[in-house]
Amino acid sequence: MRGRRCAFTLIELLVVIAIIAVLIALLLPAVQAAREAARRIQCTNNLKQLALAIHNYHDVNGAFPPSAEDKMIGADGLTIDYGMKPRILASLEQVPLYNSINWALSWNSLTYANLTVYKTTVNTFLCPSDGVFPNFQRPTGTVVAANNYANNIGTTLSFNGGRFDGPAYMIDNPAYGGAVSMATIIDGTSNTAIWSEFLKGRGTLLSKSSTPPQDAPTGVWYQLTITDTRFTQPAVVGSVAQTIANLNALCKRENGAEFDAAGQNWADGWSGGGGPYSHIMAPNHVSCVFPTDSPCCGRGATEFRTMMAASSNHAGGVNMAFLDGSVKFIKSTVNLATYAALGTMAGGEVIGSDQY
Repeated sequence: MRGRRCAFTLIELLVVIAIIAVLIALLLPAVQAAREAARRIQCTNNLKQLALAIHNYHDVNGAFPPSAEDKMIGADGLTIDYGMKPRILASLEQVPLYNSINWALSWNSLTYANLTVYKTTVNTFLCPSDGVFPNFQRPTGTVVAANNYANNIGTTLSFNGGRFDGPAYMIDNPAYGGAVSMATIIDGTSNTAIWSEFLKGRGTLLSKSSTPPQDAPTGVWYQLTITDTRFTQPAVVGSVAQTIANLNALCKRENGAEFDAAGQNWADGWSGGGGPYSHIMAPNHVSCVFPTDSPCCGRGATEFRTMMAASSNHAGGVNMAFLDGSVKFIKSTVNLATYAALGTMAGGEVIGSDQY
């Protein structure tokens, strides 16, 4: 008589599978949380390096790097318009890339003199939590390298007599405010932001009349629903905090999309492309541009008058670097008056660390 073979019954097998499924369900969130924690640490380290690079630049030049040029025209007839990031490359161990820049020409020169520069991905400029890294394809077919970090320009020009109230200036136009150095940071370096994150857009032109779905990425800019002209900005009505709260309420997804190009290229100096963000929209709020008669994006006279929001995929807020070299996590629910104060460099506000 043959001996009986030992084997699992169907019920036993199903029980084992169920136990394994339960264990996976319990472990998966922990694994995902650990991965996100690692990504967040990497993002924090990137911001730390950017903040230290700003100080290295200051040590050499006696001022922080300019946010952009205003009207400087290159030999190719285009506005040169380099942002902060290309100016600090040498302090980020990117000396060969820095040396390859032709500063007499625009970063996106039609001569393609700077093609190597703007096609080169710099990992320090990318936050791994923004998992999809779309690179923007220009009309010429050239693909340019995206980025996730923007420099702070403060609130909006009309709140400060047409001058930047954040640590920013135009290299060729003192009308926006003179060069920014340690001596001009009256509010203290620990209370003045210099870098934050933003989620990249998908790099597509959008019709002003288009209305993206409610799950459209934060990288889309929207038209602000106020009557305005190209050369004007909102006046302070009541307090600055009340005015900013009103602007937050007016900036909505359904207002019509402008341009899905946040972070399109790290070399670029214009707001939302590769350059600044502002402390008007709360962290992780959608972004808006002031209405203009320009074809897209609020460029030209209103280029730095946008309400580009800091944004991230980190739950509950964004990482932000300050001029003392520290990196802090700013909650999306931060008081808007406090958030605006963190964006200004000489507002005279007293801010406690328990306020954000």
